Amino acid sequence: MAYLLKEKGYAVLSFFCFLILSLYLFLREREREGSSVTLSGLLALGLLFGEGVATLQLSKLSSPWTIHTWLSFYLAYLLFYLGYHGRTYLSEFAASRSLKNTKIFSEEAKKVDLSGKEYRWNFTEGQFLKLCILGLLLLSYFSFVIEALALGYIPLFTEHTPHAYSYFHLKGLHYFTTLFVLVPMLLPFLYQKEGSLKLFSGISLFLALLLPILLVSRFQLLFSLFLFVFSALYQGL
Repeated sequence: MAYLLKEKGYAVLSFFCFLILSLYLFLREREREGSSVTLSGLLALGLLFGEGVATLQLSKLSSPWTIHTWLSFYLAYLLFYLGYHGRTYLSEFAASRSLKNTKIFSEEAKKVDLSGKEYRWNFTEGQFLKLCILGLLLLSYFSFVIEALALGYIPLFTEHTPHAYSYFHLKGLHYFTTLFVLVPMLLPFLYQKEGSLKLFSGISLFLALLLPILLVSRFQLLFSLFLFVFSALYQGL
């Protein structure tokens, strides 16, 4: 629907399609897992909402997406969703097979359905969130360093180079560089789990907001702050 509307020139309607879809998937996944800390829901909120903003083409330098770009974004979430929930079904299937053969209810079999309220892969929710935040920051900075080395410059430190950020792209890799926009959104969830602001949260927020400054990307900086405020309001902070 969003693709067809965009092709017809209705960019704003296409944006609202993405907005409604991202909110619906987030709320659905939240209800399904009984927790606000659900990767599939958070990815929907960050990725799909970001795609919606991108369809507005707020920058004069942006160009229309090709069918391959639309398909790539569609498959990115679909494959993650299938993999994320597929592991649960596979675990349940393996546990049921084991139970059928042995007729023994082990503690491991009882914990196959990870509701998210207590543990995820033997991590508490706070630890799991920290792991996600660290993973996003490491991946973003690693990709950023590769781009800076390959292109030979950092947008913030260039002179007399208009639109430096627009040329700071390595095809396929830059999507990983911009994953930092998801970090501020996770911090209110971490605060809710830990009950207080800690050094880890402060450093993570600083590093997440430093990258868009280095990239000279006002959009990504504002988008990160918007997600942070939205997440904080959603948590009632």
